[in-house]
Amino acid sequence: MKEKERNFLDPPYTMESLVAIMRYLRGPDGCPWDRTQTAVSIRNNILEEAAEAVEALDRRDWENFREELGDLLLQVVFQAQIAESDGRFDFDDIVDTLCRKLISRHTHVFGVDRAATSDEALNLWQRNKEAARTAAGETTAAPISTALHALPAELPRLIRAHKVQKKAAESGFDWTDIADMWEKLDEEIAELKSAATAGDLAACTEELGDLLFMTVNLARHLEVNADAALAAATRKFVDRFESMELLCAADGVNLRDLDPETREDYWRAAKSGKTNEDREGR
Repeated sequence: MKEKERNFLDPPYTMESLVAIMRYLRGPDGCPWDRTQTAVSIRNNILEEAAEAVEALDRRDWENFREELGDLLLQVVFQAQIAESDGRFDFDDIVDTLCRKLISRHTHVFGVDRAATSDEALNLWQRNKEAARTAAGETTAAPISTALHALPAELPRLIRAHKVQKKAAESGFDWTDIADMWEKLDEEIAELKSAATAGDLAACTEELGDLLFMTVNLARHLEVNADAALAAATRKFVDRFESMELLCAADGVNLRDLDPETREDYWRAAKSGKTNEDREGR
């Protein structure tokens, strides 16, 4: 490597350093593995790194979150370098497209429009988005179902359900009374119970899906992120389960060997944050 080519290896590092490093890794003197990758071969890395970043964020682990954001950024730069090698576009094209979009969508900041509230800003964003589509020759009169089908299938299921409901609501098709939603939720639970009592697996699958979809709908109206709520509940269960195992280990017993009543006793202690001394009244 020539001395002038080593500049990107010297700190402090910038975005330009990252792009230069990735370009070198994909070059003739770079990494054999990096050189052989395609856009499709590293496709799943985008999903995995995004999921790991979200997990770090949910745990408020800011050091890990910073690292995971870097790993996610790597996927963008990696894909950009592959696209550049294939003659499609490069990283600068990605940045240019994004900057143009941010400026054109924020006409209340960079233009003559005004938005005093978040809702007004979102409405302007959507209006400008539709205007851009019209200018590009796309019709804005397409059926709502077209937009529903266009939502990425790879989205986490709860998030996709939320987006489907929100998009449908934009046409006016939405619940207007939350009391009706609670009633519908009870109805879906009753239908699932009926299917389970009948031992009908296919019906159970369908009814459970309806119940989950309705739950997401209710969460949307309560302004609760259903995906984040489920992630938090799952994380809480895992943490409590770990606490229960630690309590068992401290007593020299194996969780698997306990009778249901004793196991439940340990579980209640874990939920309440009790130590073994507290649990035994010592």
